[in-house]
Amino acid sequence: MPQLADYNIQQSGKLVDDELAGNGQAYFVTVVDGPRFGVLSGPYASFIGATGAIPAVRKLAEENDPWAAFYGFGVMRMKDTARPVFGFVPSTRPDVEL
Repeated sequence: MPQLADYNIQQSGKLVDDELAGNGQAYFVTVVDGPRFGVLSGPYASFIGATGAIPAVRKLAEENDPWAAFYGFGVMRMKDTARPVFGFVPSTRPDVEL
């Protein structure tokens, strides 16, 4: 299975997920701590864009909660009406335009 770091954005030819276009959904960086779940950042137009923001979002979370080092961070697609805690955090991947 290819790793995210191996994914060549040029192969996809698109930065915006066509499946999401016009259906009111977007990608968000999320956090899980046992039974607790939160939406931390977004919305992002692509999975790659949201995934690229995880390091910066994790850093913000750890600055606000030292226990965040033990939380699980990931990406989820959901309605773009979600209200993330940190708002939009730019991707740290240099090959992704948001």
